[in-house]
Amino acid sequence: MTGTGGQERSDRGMSLGGFTLRNVPLLSRVGADRADELRTDVDAALAGWGDALLLKVDQRNQVLISGGRVVLGRAAKHSATPDEHAVFLGRMPDGVHVWAVRGALEAPEDPHAETEVLDLRRAGLVFDDTSSQLVATATALLNWHESARFSAVDGAPTKPSKAGWARVDPVTGREASPRMDP
Repeated sequence: MTGTGGQERSDRGMSLGGFTLRNVPLLSRVGADRADELRTDVDAALAGWGDALLLKVDQRNQVLISGGRVVLGRAAKHSATPDEHAVFLGRMPDGVHVWAVRGALEAPEDPHAETEVLDLRRAGLVFDDTSSQLVATATALLNWHESARFSAVDGAPTKPSKAGWARVDPVTGREASPRMDP
């Protein structure tokens, strides 16, 4: 399969201009669409909350896993609308939105499902592509929000914006975004 910018991807690895990776890095796998136009169309992201899935990440950056997949609950069961600390993770191939919040882990709807609690480092080999992307993104964004509560310029408190992909200083309007480089 050929990608953009001279990239080729196969089951054995990824090639970029003569350099070949043996395998796609564990936490670089993709399953949900998190394109910029999805992340910046906050109204559309908010409108999808009623049917959205929700990933809960606890204070120790752990998630609930069942059968190699992260356990996702119903966002509407959590609340009628996303709170200001919820982060939009993207859109699944079937069109359903996925959000994440920091909170206590909840068992899956199937009471017979075997589950375990793992963090990203211990679960990297366990996850499917979609779970890997969702947990890596959720952990990064939620941790960034906790460390970016104040403006780096003037120390003023900031507020989450753009469905969790930015923070804004309400006085100056200055916007800060998390680092997106690999």
